[in-house]
Amino acid sequence: MEVRYWRWTEGAWSPDSQAFNNSGDGSGMSVHLASSVLAGGSSAGDVVPDLAVFGVVALRVGGLRACGQGVIREPEVNDPHHCEVIGSKSSSVRKKIKALWTPVLLPTGLVVPSP
Repeated sequence: MEVRYWRWTEGAWSPDSQAFNNSGDGSGMSVHLASSVLAGGSSAGDVVPDLAVFGVVALRVGGLRACGQGVIREPEVNDPHHCEVIGSKSSSVRKKIKALWTPVLLPTGLVVPSP
Protein backbone atom coordinates (compact mmCIF):
# COMPACT_ATOMS: atom_id res chain seq x y z
CA MET A 1 0.00 0.00 0.00
CA GLU A 2 1.19 3.51 -0.62
CA VAL A 3 1.74 5.68 2.44
CA ARG A 4 2.05 9.44 2.53
CA TYR A 5 2.12 10.05 6.29
CA TRP A 6 5.33 9.12 8.14
CA ARG A 7 6.64 9.75 11.69
CA TRP A 8 10.16 9.76 13.07
CA THR A 9 9.99 7.73 16.30
CA GLU A 10 12.63 5.82 18.20
CA GLY A 11 15.31 6.60 15.62
CA ALA A 12 13.45 5.37 12.56
CA TRP A 13 10.75 6.35 10.10
CA SER A 14 7.43 4.53 10.32
CA PRO A 15 4.00 5.15 8.84
CA ASP A 16 1.62 7.23 10.90
CA SER A 17 -1.33 5.10 12.07
CA GLN A 18 -3.64 7.60 10.32
CA ALA A 19 -2.33 6.18 7.01
CA PHE A 20 -4.24 2.97 7.81
CA ASN A 21 -7.68 4.57 7.71
CA ASN A 22 -10.57 4.24 5.28
CA SER A 23 -10.69 6.73 2.40
CA GLY A 24 -12.34 10.09 2.99
CA ASP A 25 -15.14 9.22 0.54
CA GLY A 26 -16.30 6.35 2.76
CA SER A 27 -14.70 3.57 0.75
CA GLY A 28 -12.18 1.19 2.30
CA MET A 29 -8.46 1.72 2.72
CA SER A 30 -6.89 1.72 -0.73
CA VAL A 31 -4.21 -0.91 -1.38
CA HIS A 32 -2.63 -2.78 -4.29
CA LEU A 33 -2.40 -6.56 -4.60
CA ALA A 34 1.34 -7.21 -4.84
CA SER A 35 1.00 -10.50 -6.72
CA SER A 36 -1.11 -8.75 -9.35
CA VAL A 37 1.32 -5.82 -9.64
CA LEU A 38 4.30 -8.13 -10.12
CA ALA A 39 2.45 -10.52 -12.47
CA GLY A 40 1.55 -7.50 -14.62
CA GLY A 41 5.24 -6.67 -15.05
CA SER A 42 5.20 -3.66 -12.73
CA SER A 43 7.13 -2.96 -9.55
CA ALA A 44 6.15 -1.47 -6.20
CA GLY A 45 7.43 1.93 -7.31
CA ASP A 46 5.08 1.92 -10.29
CA VAL A 47 1.98 2.19 -8.07
CA VAL A 48 3.20 5.31 -6.26
CA PRO A 49 2.37 8.74 -7.71
CA ASP A 50 5.50 10.42 -6.33
CA LEU A 51 8.36 8.54 -4.64
CA ALA A 52 9.63 11.75 -3.06
CA VAL A 53 6.45 11.92 -0.96
CA PHE A 54 4.93 8.43 -0.90
CA GLY A 55 6.39 5.18 0.34
CA VAL A 56 5.22 1.60 -0.10
CA VAL A 57 4.58 -0.85 2.71
CA ALA A 58 3.48 -4.48 2.63
CA LEU A 59 0.58 -5.80 4.68
CA ARG A 60 -0.40 -9.48 4.69
CA VAL A 61 -4.06 -10.28 4.06
CA GLY A 62 -4.13 -12.78 6.94
CA GLY A 63 -2.93 -10.11 9.35
CA LEU A 64 -5.60 -7.69 8.13
CA ARG A 65 -8.27 -10.35 8.57
CA ALA A 66 -7.01 -10.99 12.12
CA CYS A 67 -7.71 -7.28 12.75
CA GLY A 68 -11.34 -7.76 11.69
CA GLN A 69 -10.82 -6.38 8.19
CA GLY A 70 -11.83 -7.75 4.81
CA VAL A 71 -9.92 -7.35 1.54
CA ILE A 72 -11.79 -7.07 -1.75
CA ARG A 73 -10.60 -6.48 -5.30
CA GLU A 74 -11.81 -3.14 -6.65
CA PRO A 75 -9.98 -2.66 -9.96
CA GLU A 76 -10.06 0.87 -11.34
CA VAL A 77 -9.83 1.98 -14.97
CA ASN A 78 -6.13 2.86 -14.75
CA ASP A 79 -5.32 0.55 -11.84
CA PRO A 80 -6.20 -3.13 -12.32
CA HIS A 81 -4.29 -4.04 -9.13
CA HIS A 82 -6.43 -1.89 -6.81
CA CYS A 83 -8.11 -3.44 -3.76
CA GLU A 84 -9.84 -2.08 -0.68
CA VAL A 85 -9.45 -3.07 2.96
CA ILE A 86 -12.96 -2.84 4.37
CA GLY A 87 -14.11 -2.66 7.96
CA SER A 88 -14.26 -0.15 10.79
CA LYS A 89 -10.88 1.37 11.63
CA SER A 90 -10.95 2.78 15.13
CA SER A 91 -7.73 4.15 16.58
CA SER A 92 -6.95 0.78 18.19
CA VAL A 93 -7.57 -1.10 14.91
CA ARG A 94 -5.32 1.33 12.99
CA LYS A 95 -2.57 0.75 15.57
CA LYS A 96 -2.94 -3.02 15.14
CA ILE A 97 -2.75 -2.66 11.36
CA LYS A 98 0.29 -0.40 11.70
CA ALA A 99 2.03 -3.14 13.70
CA LEU A 100 1.75 -5.40 10.62
CA TRP A 101 3.66 -3.23 8.15
CA THR A 102 6.84 -4.25 6.40
CA PRO A 103 8.82 -1.59 4.50
CA VAL A 104 9.09 -1.95 0.73
CA LEU A 105 10.10 1.56 -0.41
CA LEU A 106 10.58 4.61 1.81
CA PRO A 107 9.89 8.02 0.29
CA THR A 108 13.08 9.54 -1.10
CA GLY A 109 12.15 12.89 0.46
CA LEU A 110 12.41 11.70 4.07
CA VAL A 111 15.21 13.43 5.96
CA VAL A 112 16.57 12.28 9.31
CA PRO A 113 15.75 15.02 11.83
CA SER A 114 18.61 16.87 13.48
CA PRO A 115 19.19 15.91 17.14
